[in-house]
Amino acid sequence: MTEQVADNHVDDIVDEQIRACLNFENPRSFFLFAGAGSGKTRSLVNAIDFLRSAHDSSMKNRRWLQVRGKKVAVITFTNAARDEIVDRTKRDPLVVVHTIHSFSWLLIKSHQSDIRTWLKKDIQISLDKMKQEQAARKRTDTKIYGDTERSIASKQDRLLAIDEIPEFIYSPSGDNKSKDSLSHGEVLKIVTSFLSEKPTIQRILVDAFPVLLIDESQDTNRHLLEALLKVQASHDKIFSLGLLGDTMQRIYADGHHELGKPGFVPEDWAKPAKKMNHRSRKRIVDLVNAVRSEVDEQKQQPRSDKPGGWVRLFVIDRSKFTQPLVVEERVRQCMADVTGDVDWVLNAEQLEDPVKTLILEHHMAAARMGFSDMFDPLYRVSDDTFRTNLLKGSLPSIRFFCLDVAELVDAVLRDDEFAIARIVQDKSPILDKKTLFSAGERQGENLKKAKSAVENLRELLEQNQDPSLLELLNVVSSNDLFQVPRSLIPFLDGAMVKTENGDEGIIEDVKSEIGAWRVALDAPLSQARKYIAYVSGKTGFDTHQGVKGLEFPRVMVVINDDEARGFLFSYDTLFGAKEKSKRDLENEAAGLDNASDRTRRLLYVTSSRAEDSLAIVAYTDNPRAVTDTATSSGIFLEDEIIAFE
Repeated sequence: MTEQVADNHVDDIVDEQIRACLNFENPRSFFLFAGAGSGKTRSLVNAIDFLRSAHDSSMKNRRWLQVRGKKVAVITFTNAARDEIVDRTKRDPLVVVHTIHSFSWLLIKSHQSDIRTWLKKDIQISLDKMKQEQAARKRTDTKIYGDTERSIASKQDRLLAIDEIPEFIYSPSGDNKSKDSLSHGEVLKIVTSFLSEKPTIQRILVDAFPVLLIDESQDTNRHLLEALLKVQASHDKIFSLGLLGDTMQRIYADGHHELGKPGFVPEDWAKPAKKMNHRSRKRIVDLVNAVRSEVDEQKQQPRSDKPGGWVRLFVIDRSKFTQPLVVEERVRQCMADVTGDVDWVLNAEQLEDPVKTLILEHHMAAARMGFSDMFDPLYRVSDDTFRTNLLKGSLPSIRFFCLDVAELVDAVLRDDEFAIARIVQDKSPILDKKTLFSAGERQGENLKKAKSAVENLRELLEQNQDPSLLELLNVVSSNDLFQVPRSLIPFLDGAMVKTENGDEGIIEDVKSEIGAWRVALDAPLSQARKYIAYVSGKTGFDTHQGVKGLEFPRVMVVINDDEARGFLFSYDTLFGAKEKSKRDLENEAAGLDNASDRTRRLLYVTSSRAEDSLAIVAYTDNPRAVTDTATSSGIFLEDEIIAFE
């Protein structure tokens, strides 16, 4: 019995190794490998507790920080993770816990002059690039040309107005639509630039925070991570940078591809690694070890008190089985029979589904829930930060429709005059306090304008209760109902007018933000509603992004490349049902990220959410190839594969 307990505590030495690095007089930076279910958050909290002397009667570290007026900084990936760490460290004032955006703003917000200079330069660079692209276009009568011209005009107006802005503002959780606000992307770019190029900002960071711990470092913006590594290299005698994470669990495109590869983390850093998986039963741990075996040599061991577990791969011929929900109900019944766990069979009386269903990616949710027209074009945008914000549901333009516009639409549709008045008063620039103050005795005119604006929206809804986003945008903008996000400005002022010679120009800009919004705005408001419900976790579907760090007794992973329609993942390729593309072979040869790498990581993340039992449902046109690859790879045993015929 004693031996089993010792095995389950094999990672205790890791926390000791981390504590050895957190020496204020002789700091050392570290990268902690912490695989799925290894207790990474517990190690993070233990490290913080050591720094704040939570279990040290002499209060050595706490006194060191207090005497010098310093604090410990922690960067988390989500607000929920931040709140958890704040609670688990007893809201200690010596510990500053932020998301990456709020921490970035903390560092730069007092440097208003530098922000102004950077912003002018950045906007000018963007303008020059857009003008060059416009000059190179063969046609000037396309929608994309007109959209870009409006975008250029908007940027020029912003550039001219910068010197008139007394102070720039930013809200990490807000939409930042006002003229004096910075966007999420701009804040990350600014802090990266400042940390890379301004010794003063570097010194401010290391003087205020001698220790900076970054959770989920594999998904930290790669440019910012490189800047922080540069800071650490220049101040290694007084500053400790701690990276915690698992490269196999990188799920966002703007994370650093090289983190974890030999040579990326400096040689003089400590590199502790956790071996345990406290979450899953042995069979599931064996499976996730097999999934990552072709990537690195990291292997986990299960707890001695978590033997057994169930894994099944269901191979579905997609040409024969065209009703996925029916198939997945049959899978549930099979899993109930195999495991003897009746909770695999959905009980209508249960308030919450006891089975967590994970799908390949957002395209599958879009197809199943009906928001593809809005989502698909936006997902094709080549900018990694844009795509990450789309997947997180934090794009200001989408939140504009889903929160501001949708709320007013609902109030108008149900004739709730009290709600209409409240929404317009709270959110409309027509009734903004500054506007009303400036109006003086003419405030009555503003009230009439607000009433007229609502009536114009009502007229649109009387014609169609589910209008397109573009129709709503034009009504909102022309009546000044709400502040329009900067990214939507190119589509105002006659953007609905059709050109005579077609839209050929949009093809070349299909991956640009302007080209994507041009298509997405034709989608109805109902699709935006479905999208926001999905990314907010209010539907029965979830993806690897939505369950980051979570665990569930029963997990069903549904993989179907046809439904996903994405270019980033391919299970058919991973399971041998389809040859690798030329681009993937080129990326693989060059050591770059490719579809197989991304898909393997996705399979690892989704499968490792399971505690007791796991069902993987694979739809394919080549069932035999999938079955053969699944067994030959060592991921599944023959008796764990069930083919629906």
